[in-house]
Amino acid sequence: MSNLSEENLVAYDKLAKRVLSRKSILAHILKYSIAEFADCEVEEIEKKYIEGAP
Repeated sequence: MSNLSEENLVAYDKLAKRVLSRKSILAHILKYSIAEFADCEVEEIEKKYIEGAP
């Protein structure tokens, strides 16, 4: 990413934060990347482990 302008980096950061603020997306990331969540259902992770607005 070193070839991106400061403006593009800011836009990229905003978009990444917007995507990760969706509980369903964050729950999928947790389920498939963190061993402790592997046996949980995505809906359970959303409701039980992600509090408030991410």
